[in-house]
Amino acid sequence: MAGSGVRRFLQLTAAVGILTLISALTACKKQEAAAPQEIRPVRTVTVEPKEAGETVSLTGEIQPRYQADLGFRVRGKILQRPVDVGTQVKKGDLLARLDPQQYSQDLEVAKAEVAKADAEVTRSRNQEYRQSELLKKGFTTQVAYDQAVKTFKTAEAEAEAARAKQTQASENLGYTDLLGEGQVVMIPGSALFQKDGQPAVWLVTKDGTVQLKPITVARYQGDSVVVGDGLGQGDIVVTGGVQKLLPGQKVRLMQASAG
Repeated sequence: MAGSGVRRFLQLTAAVGILTLISALTACKKQEAAAPQEIRPVRTVTVEPKEAGETVSLTGEIQPRYQADLGFRVRGKILQRPVDVGTQVKKGDLLARLDPQQYSQDLEVAKAEVAKADAEVTRSRNQEYRQSELLKKGFTTQVAYDQAVKTFKTAEAEAEAARAKQTQASENLGYTDLLGEGQVVMIPGSALFQKDGQPAVWLVTKDGTVQLKPITVARYQGDSVVVGDGLGQGDIVVTGGVQKLLPGQKVRLMQASAG
């Protein structure tokens, strides 16, 4: 009897210990679940589009674009400059104009080359058709027909290349006018993030979380980025620590400035 009582006492003590351990673990898990999510402090900039009134140095011969804050895409001598350096301009305003004579001539030459190439396509197409009909009747050889087909395909390729040159010549002529960009959005380069190989930025939403927003980059200007599309006035962009953020993560704004 005494031994039986001792066993019951030990079993009861073990059961109580197990229940106590389970209760303690449950309490720990509840405390862990209730632990607040980490709120990461971030530096930000608030988007405020500005007029693109960059200072432009326009003397002598203009080099390809991006060697100045705002410049021509083609070479040439300045023919006209209706605005002074530092003048505030609107989108589409003429800032400067290069002598377009050489580019106009290039365009006319390109048009002539297209006309010539199209004529050759017509001639070789007709020749291919004639050889095809003669081959059906046994009045020509397979070799002659194959050569006609080859000539026709070559003419088509050359015509396509000529049209591409005409397009480029037309664009170059248009590039002789340097126009104002109007309102632009500039952000620090540190704000850039890559999403699927494309540029993006982290935006702070109204509920204090961050979400990734794809953007297009118009150009790089020093340590800054000129945004072509994707941002609007009032957007809050994270400018520091972007590699450590996750979608939906809570953040606390440390400093906000206009950009």
